[in-house]
Amino acid sequence: MIKLKITWRYCIAFYCIIMLYASLHELVHHFSAYLVCGDWGYKTFNYFQTACEAEKKALIATYTGPIYTYLMMYFGMYLLKKESSYHKHLGFAVIFAQLPLQRMISPFFKMNDESYATIKLLGDTPLVYWGVIIIIWIICLPPLIRAYKAIENKYKALWFLFYLGLFPYLIWGPIF
Repeated sequence: MIKLKITWRYCIAFYCIIMLYASLHELVHHFSAYLVCGDWGYKTFNYFQTACEAEKKALIATYTGPIYTYLMMYFGMYLLKKESSYHKHLGFAVIFAQLPLQRMISPFFKMNDESYATIKLLGDTPLVYWGVIIIIWIICLPPLIRAYKAIENKYKALWFLFYLGLFPYLIWGPIF
């Protein structure tokens, strides 16, 4: 169990961890695109284009960013099981630094890596649309449930919703 407390130092640390993981997500795309295509593509902070963009194999690089993000959520869940308060707090922050709400809501608008790549591979059908949404939710829910259960504060549900839907975007959104 963890007792959440927001301080200015925590806000700075949480901002840094969000930026670190967002940058690593994009770097994973970029490096995997190099491995798939054999050449470097184009990359900015939040966008990448492979050197072999026209080929279906380039979609592998599109999936690797989210796979990395999901692995980090599960790593955070693993850290929540540790005895140390430090590891538990870090694990909690790692889960929410992956911006899980963004991963879960964006496919409703076909606005994420998973939707883009799956539509390119399988077509834009209702089955693909709902399949992507359901799979993402199934992947995201276990770390989020574990994070919820770890909260020791009074008003547990409000703290959880704050971390899920508001706090990361207050910290990261204005600067990003």
